[in-house]
Amino acid sequence: MAKKEKKKHVYPDTFTGYFGYCGMTVMSVIASGLVGSYFAIYLTDYAGIDPSWATVVAGIVLLVGRIVDAIDDPIQGWFMESVKIGKGGKYKPFQILSIVMMGAALVGMYFMPDFIKHNNVLVIVWMLFFYLIYDFGYSFDAQAPIQQAMTLDTKVRGNQMFWGRIVSIVTGMTLSVFLKVYASFKNMTGSVSKGFGLTTIAYVAAGLLISLTAVSFVREQNVVEEKKEETEKVTFKEIISIFKNNDALKTFFMAQLFHGFIYVFMMAANTYYLKWTYFSVNGHVDDAAVGNFTLIMAAGTFLVMFLSIALARPLMNKLGPVKMITLTTTCEAITGLAMFVLHILGILQTSPYLFVAMFMIMYFFQGFAFIPMSIFRTECIDYNAWKTGKGDGAIVTAGFKILDKGQNAIASTAALGVLTLFGYGVDEVTGDLLPAALANFSSMQTGMMVVIAVVPAICCILAILFLRKYPIQGEIREEMYAELKARRGEAE
Repeated sequence: MAKKEKKKHVYPDTFTGYFGYCGMTVMSVIASGLVGSYFAIYLTDYAGIDPSWATVVAGIVLLVGRIVDAIDDPIQGWFMESVKIGKGGKYKPFQILSIVMMGAALVGMYFMPDFIKHNNVLVIVWMLFFYLIYDFGYSFDAQAPIQQAMTLDTKVRGNQMFWGRIVSIVTGMTLSVFLKVYASFKNMTGSVSKGFGLTTIAYVAAGLLISLTAVSFVREQNVVEEKKEETEKVTFKEIISIFKNNDALKTFFMAQLFHGFIYVFMMAANTYYLKWTYFSVNGHVDDAAVGNFTLIMAAGTFLVMFLSIALARPLMNKLGPVKMITLTTTCEAITGLAMFVLHILGILQTSPYLFVAMFMIMYFFQGFAFIPMSIFRTECIDYNAWKTGKGDGAIVTAGFKILDKGQNAIASTAALGVLTLFGYGVDEVTGDLLPAALANFSSMQTGMMVVIAVVPAICCILAILFLRKYPIQGEIREEMYAELKARRGEAE
């Protein structure tokens, strides 16, 4: 009896292909997590600056950053599309630059020299400088166009998204123990700010090592084969036309506008609520207890996210990506509203385990959307290539980069706004909650819960309304990929 011939896997459907694509994003996940989850709380609780000045610094940095983004991201996207293809590919060099810039920016932001801390103007200049470096580096992240250049195979793309999400979850879970690691460095140095800075350096070092190693395995085989003779430069008129005429991009952009707010608002005040509700007495927080509990939270969150990822693909195959996101996002909205009701009734405050359980349920339903929403982004590039003959992946991605960073900034600003409204502040030496915040503690908790649960629930509903109109479904998707594969075959 003849032996069954073993299927030969061809790049990027190989270990090196998946490792390259998934591993190169580790630095980006770390950077997004540290900026999205810790930027505000670093300034208010750990930087060692004047507590009355912390929210001012954050507000100025985030406002200027968003203004610069509105101008900078399209220019960076245009620049990435306009450069000639080198030996390493078209987007790979920018990915390397992105990794290095984000790593340097994190160290600068979260390891502020002592002489800077005592001058309010210098604090703003220092934080704004490194925040903009982070912004520019994040804009050069080229995950979606690199994927589009690596393969058109939707199965391989699905596998890339699956393993990429696993890498993202594992990396994200290590960030969940950030405060545990910080507590050790704080005890070692005797300094709140130095403890935070050394913890950041440890994470950045690991992120740089993994991401730079992984990106060396990336090969942009399709972009080299299809565009090596192309000399036409991308114009600003073309940038405008892409966002004007790409129906898939317009619809998905609006869906992502609200869907992207769900996670960032969930995380914006999460640490504040957990820290001060369950692990503080009369304004004095037990950092070691917070760190230990984040280990429990990290383990639980990892399990539910892994489960949602494992269930996402078979459920997506059965219902289709749009129906699946509609179902799971509706469940997420219901959980968020239930969480708020439990807080109003005073039940949620009785146990950190109840808080984490409710949060993990929201996280579970959130996890179903990652793979299809990521695929939709890449499909918007494919749709542009189908209609115009050009993918212009960096430009399409630039629009989502503006959205991503804007959402993080708005969520952080909203959380800071709630805290400022109720007089939030901590002692810059001891880290204890100031008297003004203690006097308004109950109202401040409710404001945090609005940010964590109510706003995400509303965004869930709005995202569903737009996503139902997404055009690349059923026969249109099949027709699009059949034509694109035919064109690529002719080009080869």
